[in-house]
Amino acid sequence: MDETRTAISDGSFVGALLSGRYEIRSKLGEGGMASVYLAVDQKLSRQVVVKVPRADLLAYPGFRERFSQEIGNLAQLQHPNIARIQDLGEHDGVPFAVLDYLAGGDLKLLIANAGGTLSSEQVVEWLPPVCRGLDFVHSQGTIHRDVKPQNVLFDERGQVFLSDFGIATTMRDLDATASGSGQLTVVGGFVGSSNYAPPEAIHRILTPAYDQYSLAVTVYFALSGSYPIRPSTTNEATLAANSHEARARINVSAQPASSTTGSKSFRP
Repeated sequence: MDETRTAISDGSFVGALLSGRYEIRSKLGEGGMASVYLAVDQKLSRQVVVKVPRADLLAYPGFRERFSQEIGNLAQLQHPNIARIQDLGEHDGVPFAVLDYLAGGDLKLLIANAGGTLSSEQVVEWLPPVCRGLDFVHSQGTIHRDVKPQNVLFDERGQVFLSDFGIATTMRDLDATASGSGQLTVVGGFVGSSNYAPPEAIHRILTPAYDQYSLAVTVYFALSGSYPIRPSTTNEATLAANSHEARARINVSAQPASSTTGSKSFRP
């Protein structure tokens, strides 16, 4: 187990052949729950993305089994605006998931390339598809828990996809404990991206409103280039979100873009 964890942490998965099929070419980055690799599917001769759980999470008893179970559940989420999970496997005792490779980059890159902000016209090009994908996820009993610009992806034709369900939580598991048959993601406290997490995240109050808040902050960031609240810790976010001063700083000019979708993800 130690050797496997070291292999993940030092990036030595590069060059590995997973399941006799997926050749790891390079490490793309690391998120809240997983390392992300670019790979080639030798069977179909196309690029894919491989996600491997973070090394520290693998130390938790039952994590591997819950990861595989939850990714298997998420693979059933078939929607035009959700990045597909193609396969699930295990390499040297470590589970991994295979996803579509989307060559158009992410929303964070789009915002940066536009000079740091987008116009309302640009926002409504990608916002409705994301709302539809998120509404579908919620209708299937799942919350994403990490909606942010880095997880809004585009293919080479500009089609929009919601991605990175690495810390998604199946709502029917919320009452279970972190060990055994409990939820995958309640291990080691808060997970996610604090700038996009709602105040109730610190108390693990997980409902669709969690994702709706994160999407609203994503829209605010796209329009303004900043966050409505800028916490250094989740505790500070809770205090700031409940203060009159923080609410007063939110620019109401961000509202028209969100109201155009008609999606449940932006209904009060």
